[in-house]
Amino acid sequence: AAMADFDGDGAADLAVPSLDRRGIRILSFKDGAIAEPGRIPLAAEITTGIVVLKRKGDVRPMLVVGLADNTVVVIR
Repeated sequence: AAMADFDGDGAADLAVPSLDRRGIRILSFKDGAIAEPGRIPLAAEITTGIVVLKRKGDVRPMLVVGLADNTVVVIR
């Protein structure tokens, strides 16, 4: 899992693998309620941790994850 403000609302969100590990779910906990503002399908199962990268000047962070087909995916 990884934490950052993925949807730009000023509150930290959580990026977690889906139960089948073939996607990433973005979960928000703003105002005491749990919501899923985003879901990212992937071509293969996640086999690594989820890493958050944010370059200077970027508005939103990127996610980096390794998959079972030996690819590394960067999600913007």
